[in-house]
Amino acid sequence: MFVPVRELRRLIVARLEQHFPPDAADRMADAVLFGDLAGRSTHGIARILPGSFGPTDEPTGPPPRVERTGPSAARINGSPGMLVAAMATDLTIELASEHGIALVTTAGSRSTSGSLTYYAERLTNAGLVGILSANTMSFVTPPGGTARTFGTNPFAIGIPTTPDCRSSMTSAPPPSASANWRQRGRRARRSRTGLRSTPRVR
Repeated sequence: MFVPVRELRRLIVARLEQHFPPDAADRMADAVLFGDLAGRSTHGIARILPGSFGPTDEPTGPPPRVERTGPSAARINGSPGMLVAAMATDLTIELASEHGIALVTTAGSRSTSGSLTYYAERLTNAGLVGILSANTMSFVTPPGGTARTFGTNPFAIGIPTTPDCRSSMTSAPPPSASANWRQRGRRARRSRTGLRSTPRVR
């Protein structure tokens, strides 16, 4: 089944609006959409399904709160992860544009922020060098280990090069088994206009 990008985004927003105000849902939709369009389906639509550690799995709380901790520094307290990450990116761009450098942290969320590359590319599109990190639950067992001890997406770096070329890199250890089941047994093929989903053949 082929789903145009515009329709897919509308469906994502509608799903998120079941749990969040329209402005918050709209802000998170692009992060969700980016995951699938960038080929990272474990950080796309699968993250708005129940049990995916996504935004809809977090209890509804008060709106995130911005706390300024310095002229070019701030902390955003609240949830869910995709919303506070989007807010942190916007605030980083604003502060860095004014002061030449910015440091913004987030706290209080237990759900995924989505693909870090999404936020890194937003920073590079604003002409900034971005260094991002994310805390995750323990998903990966190290070589020779017997238990999961670290997460799967420690940091990302975005570097603007030329107006027509943006460079970003996400560093992560090998994907965990938990990433695979979140695909819900389906594969998505990208195009410039939409996604085509096909059942997994066993």
